[in-house]
Amino acid sequence: MALRLEKAGWSNAEFWLRRQTSYDLAQVRRTEDQLRVERHRPETAA
Repeated sequence: MALRLEKAGWSNAEFWLRRQTSYDLAQVRRTEDQLRVERHRPETAA
């Protein structure tokens, strides 16, 4: 879609991708307190 907007003359694809990324991040930050993440501990070779 970003490339289509660029070809239609609406700024460039990078602009639209940055906008989408910013929006997605803002949405997840609204509920980030609900995220439960544990540190990854790789298995050691025996």
